[in-house]
Amino acid sequence: MKLASQIVLFVAFSVPVWCGAADLKQSKFTQIVNDVKVVSAADKSQKSANVNEMFKLPDMIRTGPSSRAELVAEDKTITRVGANTIFSFNAATRTVDLEKGTLLFHAPKGKGGGIIKSGSAVAAVLGTTIMVGATPDGGFKVVVLEGTAKVKLNNGQTEILKAGQMVFVLPNEKLSPVITFRLDLLVTASKLIQGFDTPLPSSDLINLAIDEQKHLIDRGVASDTGLEVGDIATITGVQVVDVNSTPPSLDRERVSPPALDLDAIISAPTLDVSHLFLTPTAVTGLPFEGNFVGFFARNITFVNGSQTVDLTPYHNLPNFTFLASGSIKFENSVHFTGNSESYGDLSLIAADTITVAPESSLSYSGSGFFIQALNSMSFDSVTFQNYNGILEVSSGGALAIKGSDIIGYGVTLGGASSVTLDDLYVSGYGSGGGRPAIANVSSPYGQVYITSGGQVTIRDTSINGNQIKVASAAGSINVDSCNFYGSTLAMRAANIINVNSCTFSFNTINMAAKTIILNNINFGGSANVYLQSQFGLLAANPNTGASPVAGYVNFVSNVNYGGDAAQNHVNPSSGTGIFIYKLGEQPPTQGGGTGTVSRASSKIK
Repeated sequence: MKLASQIVLFVAFSVPVWCGAADLKQSKFTQIVNDVKVVSAADKSQKSANVNEMFKLPDMIRTGPSSRAELVAEDKTITRVGANTIFSFNAATRTVDLEKGTLLFHAPKGKGGGIIKSGSAVAAVLGTTIMVGATPDGGFKVVVLEGTAKVKLNNGQTEILKAGQMVFVLPNEKLSPVITFRLDLLVTASKLIQGFDTPLPSSDLINLAIDEQKHLIDRGVASDTGLEVGDIATITGVQVVDVNSTPPSLDRERVSPPALDLDAIISAPTLDVSHLFLTPTAVTGLPFEGNFVGFFARNITFVNGSQTVDLTPYHNLPNFTFLASGSIKFENSVHFTGNSESYGDLSLIAADTITVAPESSLSYSGSGFFIQALNSMSFDSVTFQNYNGILEVSSGGALAIKGSDIIGYGVTLGGASSVTLDDLYVSGYGSGGGRPAIANVSSPYGQVYITSGGQVTIRDTSINGNQIKVASAAGSINVDSCNFYGSTLAMRAANIINVNSCTFSFNTINMAAKTIILNNINFGGSANVYLQSQFGLLAANPNTGASPVAGYVNFVSNVNYGGDAAQNHVNPSSGTGIFIYKLGEQPPTQGGGTGTVSRASSKIK
């Protein structure tokens, strides 16, 4: 008996035989990792799943990249859902419809099985701890982790599988040959087995099956083929690949090209040619599918010795991307060299996250330097610099930067869920004198954008730029003890703008939110300040320390304009001043007389 070394991706999830429909119907989420959504069967709306929340049929579960979830039913049946998975359950027929991805079920002994459907393939499956993963051809494969399992087609064809065996259910109501695989390698690599807080109740039985298989190998009864099972099968054979030339892809999203399944360590100025793709190459299986040119790997690590990475050989390319299906890690400072007069964009893109060792710097000279990750990123005491072009640091989750310098000829900082900046120096003017002669800078010189779908928090930070824009699409902006310098400043938040102890040196300032709260602010006497709130009024008792009033502009205390109390300069009849008006309206027409104040009744408490 020969054992395939590993099972390819998509199989790494297991579907233990689940109990009856009523049990799954009452399953509760016990752990959630990253992006897990429940899709309503009624209107297809989506909402994030929450721990201790019940999963109700006939809704659907959808997971994102690097995401997974565990549900437990009343009878202790466990359902684990892998990354990039979509599935639903039909209570009437006890059928799991696996649209894509992978699942794991563990059912207590003696509980009933169910039907698995994926694409056009359907089979009844009975077992205690098994795995199921959808295949590209519209079928699926079943993997047994302990005990035995029974796979039966509608036409009556049946296979009995033991621990360490798998079979493909094909779209044409056929089964592939049964394959025996290395159970220990699968279990070690599988995030659906190892990636949860609580071990499977059947862990001891799985380990016993592993020991028995190892004993067969030691006795010479079984041997390791060194081959890995692929995702393609027929009634006569199964695809296999040499694990020495193709990396293991267990329990991860299938990506293409194959280099994205290989880790890479960069320790020298030159790059490994096996990871280089210098013509547009299609990338699939990742959230950022498309055509890319550059250096591809699963996890990319820049280690000591890689202080300089030479990109000069690729200076004729309009862009170059370090693309990771996992993470990018910098253990030290790295300067990416290139011809600053002609070199294009450099992008660092990771499906998971990007980390940089504290007290390190990343620098580049080109039209654009983009540092982007799908998941959250956090940096402490780091310098990011693009000497001659725009610089962008953006996260698909939260972005947190502390004690760092961010320098470029135009800077963008973004986090989909939140942005937190603490003790930063940010310059949109670059590091030195004038703007270099680069024709293809794609962002206006001197702009600084800070954007988030949620909360924006900025503390003890200095920002220098021609135009500074801070935006929170669905949250609030909180700014404390900061210095902002430039020509125009714009802040826009869905809920609250709260600014305390800040210096603003601008010709034009525009703040827009339902509620604006200001403390210890001195607006320059030559600036036009536009403040938009829900009701377009100044709250009563300005500069007296009164509590802020929702929907209004609040001068809480020590808010001045040109050294004088700010309320004396609201809606002036001529010249510069402070203009307060409703969200969505145009600034008020001058003519109310200097010192005329639109504000709420003093009766408001």
